[in-house]
Amino acid sequence: QRVAQILADAVAQQPASTGASCVVIDVRTREVVALVSVPTYDPSALQDDYAGLRDDSKFTPLRFRAIGDEYQPGSIIKPATLLAGFANNLVDPMQRIRCDGQLIPGSQKWHCWTFWRGMPGHGDINAEEAIQHSCNVFFYTLGQKVGARRLTDFFRKIIDGCETDAEVRVGTGLIEERTGLIPTREWMRENRRRDFNQADGRNYAIGQGEIQITPLQAANLFATLASGVYQPPTLIANDGRDRPVVAFPQISESAWRLVRRGLYRCVNEEGGTA
Repeated sequence: QRVAQILADAVAQQPASTGASCVVIDVRTREVVALVSVPTYDPSALQDDYAGLRDDSKFTPLRFRAIGDEYQPGSIIKPATLLAGFANNLVDPMQRIRCDGQLIPGSQKWHCWTFWRGMPGHGDINAEEAIQHSCNVFFYTLGQKVGARRLTDFFRKIIDGCETDAEVRVGTGLIEERTGLIPTREWMRENRRRDFNQADGRNYAIGQGEIQITPLQAANLFATLASGVYQPPTLIANDGRDRPVVAFPQISESAWRLVRRGLYRCVNEEGGTA
């Protein structure tokens, strides 16, 4: 109720906002503490109010955004991109990549966010600083190095705990829950009429392109970043279903610590974007 009130107040103060959601999850147990979507409705009056709720195309109060809507993750995927680089032995923690505000000089594409703010690039930046400053150029470079296929394979594991494309993810059991989209080669061929390319690696590395996740998946991703293992979220502790724990033996503890330090600095130090 408290989270719902905070979100409702925030939506009311932003004229352009049509809604919001929030997921709070226990890192150790993965039990969902809060699963909130606003605006919402009074369940006891649903039958009487249904027509108006159904026809509200601006605020869509019948949509349970926390699990029923899918979004491009954007920069929150960057820590997972860095871990994918570590998992494939493609990251040197001390190596610095030059950010002048754009990946390709003179190009109209592949800019860092600083470019659109009229700010200089980040200069020579290492992995931990790239997380702190959310440097697009660093992650474009890493994304094209890791490649779209290896990135999506890793995202599937860290977001859904799936080792292969064929595995079925463990969900909450709520009927509204959507599974997001982490494209495979087969999906690209069927829906985009092409294979993965270098641009896909760049896009996926910063959470753009075809990739979409739900707010619940986003929250659980950060629980995985905090704990170092994947566990599926659960609405009721010990609900009896098999809930596999997926480890990442190819990622060293020092790599996990580096990512967490970058995230800490992103929130708590000057120059951090969160």
